[in-house]
Amino acid sequence: AKAISDFILGYGWFAAVGLIAVLIAVAVGLRTDRGKEIWHRTLLKLPVIGPMAVKQGIARIAMIIGTLTRSGVELTRAVELAEKSTGNVVFQRALRQARESISAGEEVSDALERSGAFPPLAVRVFSVGQESGKLDDMLFRLADDYDSQVATASARLTALLEPVLILVLAAMVGFLLLATILPILEAGNVM
Repeated sequence: AKAISDFILGYGWFAAVGLIAVLIAVAVGLRTDRGKEIWHRTLLKLPVIGPMAVKQGIARIAMIIGTLTRSGVELTRAVELAEKSTGNVVFQRALRQARESISAGEEVSDALERSGAFPPLAVRVFSVGQESGKLDDMLFRLADDYDSQVATASARLTALLEPVLILVLAAMVGFLLLATILPILEAGNVM
């Protein structure tokens, strides 16, 4: 504790300036296309949050494409609009490549599979939906299924995080209590 205190007293300004510089660099980096791509790709690969983000993104894409195709919009235009509506750069790139491949006459499922951003279940749903002529119904089912999976996973995650947050808060209160009471007790020992 003494070493940390000495460090903060001696080099606190340097540490604060360094921390601010790192935060500014990260903020600027996230505004670039490359920075956004790195962040979104990393977000999709995180252990617990990644699968939830993938399912939530695909549910949104499936709902948009399903709604548009049911309304009579052609598939390439529906994919283009879904690309514009998604905020994730990885999904945007995958949908752009898929739209170009579909325009060239390729099957939707093959184009999505090649992108690597869509899980096998979503690719199969697109394949079966296009072959059966009920793409919109299949996409609505996929969106509902993924939405319910995300809701279940987030409820479980919340249930797991509650005890951890309680322990962290208890540790913080204990630290503040010790930081407040120890100087009073040491002052009493001096007298």
